[in-house]
Amino acid sequence: MFLSKSDLKSVIYEYQLDQIIEVTTSNTTNDDIVLMAIGAAVEEIKSYLSPNLQDRWKDGRSRYDVQAIFSATGSARNPLILELCKNIAVYYLCR
Repeated sequence: MFLSKSDLKSVIYEYQLDQIIEVTTSNTTNDDIVLMAIGAAVEEIKSYLSPNLQDRWKDGRSRYDVQAIFSATGSARNPLILELCKNIAVYYLCR
């Protein structure tokens, strides 16, 4: 997975994340909410990097290798794309 819940710690405090996803007193979290926000953020960034149907891009070439970008893990991930995904994921969580 390109982005995980633990990666979000650099853009939001853990206690804030716990309050947003309503951690219960038994310390169980609703990770589905986080995973949905992360998935939506990754898909949004993928849509920006994928070619569209404008005439100038109809030669069939992709502008970026989206599959390779989002297959990367650890330090091989593009730092800018990673930060954008984290910020968008937090936006979707707060929304």
